[in-house]
Amino acid sequence: MGLIRILLALAVVGTHCNSHPLLKFVGGLVAVQAFFVISGFYMAMIIDTYDSAKTFWISRYMRLYPTYIVCAMLTLFLLHGVQNYLAQITTLPNLATIFIAFTNTTILFQDITMFLGIDNNALSFFKYFGDSSPPLYAFLLIPQGWTLGLEISFYILAPYILKVLRRLMWNS
Repeated sequence: MGLIRILLALAVVGTHCNSHPLLKFVGGLVAVQAFFVISGFYMAMIIDTYDSAKTFWISRYMRLYPTYIVCAMLTLFLLHGVQNYLAQITTLPNLATIFIAFTNTTILFQDITMFLGIDNNALSFFKYFGDSSPPLYAFLLIPQGWTLGLEISFYILAPYILKVLRRLMWNS
């Protein structure tokens, strides 16, 4: 299962970069969907190996966070420049600046960022992320990190979903 997930991750990278055609063997959208389906089966298999939901959440988060924070810091220092980036985000309303700083440092809620923007100098929800000017996702250090936010949301829900499904299976 791990090898399939690696190949799917490479397919996503291949979609985002103009890389070798072999990396695009299934396309980005299909790769992301398949990756989440396989991850769901994997979570169902391993969740009982944890002592509690809390240890499960911490373990899953700590598998993502170190790699994310290294990539975010490299992006900040090498691509944006710290001073330039800080100058950009401080032009946002205070709540938006706080939210962007929080989500960039923790990964949490990056998926929600795709639906947030600035309207009348205030942080607002939008149906379509392109309707905002500027779109808030543009201030994410790693814009593709929204998938990690979604993954963390899934991890938070997984223990409860499995508990309900098992209860339904035993009562059937």
